[in-house]
Amino acid sequence: MAYLVIWLTWIAWVPTVLLEKRSKGETPRTSIFPIVPLFPGLGSLAAWGLDALKPRLGSSLVGGGHAVLLALMLVSCAVYLVRIRRRRPQNPEN
Repeated sequence: MAYLVIWLTWIAWVPTVLLEKRSKGETPRTSIFPIVPLFPGLGSLAAWGLDALKPRLGSSLVGGGHAVLLALMLVSCAVYLVRIRRRRPQNPEN
């Protein structure tokens, strides 16, 4: 389960960055390479290595850290969406 959280966190980073740029009025473009799959692979490797020392240690530490990061990114996405909606000009009724 921790490995899934690690991968989902790194994949969720892309829309978070795009929404952040759009909320600031910048052109929303970014590249996910080499971030995905290099860094999630390293996180999974770290979790696996710690699990080899003590069962569930790596899954708990690395997976838990990524779960917190994923939650923070989801909150950030919600904040950016609110900012984007507030910036849109209201359509005058004709």
